[in-house]
Amino acid sequence: MVRRKDRYLALEFVVAADQHLHSNWITPAKLLEVIRASLQENFGDFGSARHQSRLKVVFFNEQARTAVLRCNRDFSAFVRTSLVFVTSLGSIPVHINVFHVGGTIKSVQKRAIEFLFCWAKDASWRISEYFRALGEKGVGQAQALQKRQEKQQADVQADLRRALVAIEGITKD
Repeated sequence: MVRRKDRYLALEFVVAADQHLHSNWITPAKLLEVIRASLQENFGDFGSARHQSRLKVVFFNEQARTAVLRCNRDFSAFVRTSLVFVTSLGSIPVHINVFHVGGTIKSVQKRAIEFLFCWAKDASWRISEYFRALGEKGVGQAQALQKRQEKQQADVQADLRRALVAIEGITKD
């Protein structure tokens, strides 16, 4: 029996800072639909048919805007190229950044965990800078702002914990 050789692509969705995202702005099914449409548009029936069976979203986190995609090793360049041409997911303009490509789910898992820690650190810094700027403008409700900042940072940490549990769970599937 021949072993299937796959590539795992770790993706980040880059959305404009002023873009308001509602919950469920993207789902794994929508993401696959957009990628398959891009493969069909850019590589025709050959590109589309080649990836029908092996293309799968292995991990997806809406809050951190990350995903892990599995595809055939020999044609992973087709998938990466088609991701460049994805400009929107539904009505939301987006750029898909591939931040890691690996041959095993374990290597992608390690890199995704590093990425999520950086994401959480950056989100916490942006929250604290936002509230610091509000305090300098003379909002005057320092205690309320402090509690709000702590709550938002706790929410970021909770999102990070949920994402880490989900990432650690993908190797068990």
